Amino acid sequence: MDEDTSDKRLDSEPSEDKEVVVVGWDEDDPENPFNWPRRRKYINVLIPIYICLLTAANSTSTGIMAFWGPARFHTTRLGFQFSVTSYLIAFSFASLVTAPLSELLGRKRIYQAATMLSALLFIPQALTTNLALLLSMRAIQGVAASAGNALIGGSIADLFRARERSLSMNLFVLANLVGQGFAEFMFTEPIVAAICLWIGFNWSCIYLGMSSTLLVFGQYGWSPGWLGTIQLTTVIGGLVGFLSSYHQEILYTRACKSSSTGQARPEARLYYAMLGAAVFPAAMYGFAWTGRPHIPWPVPALFLTIAFAAISAMYAGVYNYLADAYETYSASAQAAHGFSRSIFAACFPLLTHAMYFNLGFPIASTLVASIALVLGLAPVLIYVYGPRLRARSKVTSALTRGAF
Repeated sequence: MDEDTSDKRLDSEPSEDKEVVVVGWDEDDPENPFNWPRRRKYINVLIPIYICLLTAANSTSTGIMAFWGPARFHTTRLGFQFSVTSYLIAFSFASLVTAPLSELLGRKRIYQAATMLSALLFIPQALTTNLALLLSMRAIQGVAASAGNALIGGSIADLFRARERSLSMNLFVLANLVGQGFAEFMFTEPIVAAICLWIGFNWSCIYLGMSSTLLVFGQYGWSPGWLGTIQLTTVIGGLVGFLSSYHQEILYTRACKSSSTGQARPEARLYYAMLGAAVFPAAMYGFAWTGRPHIPWPVPALFLTIAFAAISAMYAGVYNYLADAYETYSASAQAAHGFSRSIFAACFPLLTHAMYFNLGFPIASTLVASIALVLGLAPVLIYVYGPRLRARSKVTSALTRGAF
């Protein structure tokens, strides 16, 4: 990567009379990452996006091994499933440290050290047949991998102004789907708390789907190899969600033009997120009741693809929204979001087998869809009440004073 883009940061410290002193770049300073040539910006952002893609791929890579892993590591299916859980729990807690730390020390060194450590940890995982060693290596790798996700939102906010960052953010979301302050923000910022609960649950459905699709499509008599191909619904859904981002960007640009300041309020990033919040549970209801042996498999696969496309649209809206609302401090806001997302994703696969066999496949998926339907109110409420909540926030009110 190029030189660190976060050494010169926006810094503010409220005094007793609540006034804020802001230290930043000169508008025309060539060293300001906002003023870098576009080619240089995208080189500096595509590298961490690629790291994110590898991180996401690694997080789910042991899922399909559920057919052979228990025998290799002399454990039960549930015991082997902890190879996903240990990675994601360590990932989620580490995100709360790596993101704020990057805002103090810069991001480049954290990226470099984390990716080197993550790469080396594949060696013992490939060679061992000891479950305890596998789980411990996966956990340490999860700590290292947190940099490949928690820091990227901040890196993009360092390089692109609000009106320019949509493509980079959407590429980040696509990388997650194709590959798959501390928590001052999860508990003190109502907006972040609502987003954490909503998107955390929806994102965990990808990991729930990783396990549940093996069960649902196993009804069609497929071999383990063929069952693995159904994960292509995630890829296709991610691509559809990515394409939808172009229309979201058109809507955002219109909002900018209609604003007296030339800058749209952050809530203008949520149009497709609100649509996705409605489409996702609808698609899950469809998946729940069509995933049966007497109904051709392309039907539930189509609903699953639509569900993943909706998750992509929601995820993109959230990342763009947090970047716009929290600007310099977006990495910390996104760290809280990443923490809850990873915790949900770590726990859900452990419940899948028991939930689907105890409730029955249609009822289990219907339960997921129903929870998603209720939580889908979150982006609508944020769109309506977001300006008031941001006005009450010490962070966002200082950053956007008088802008929206």
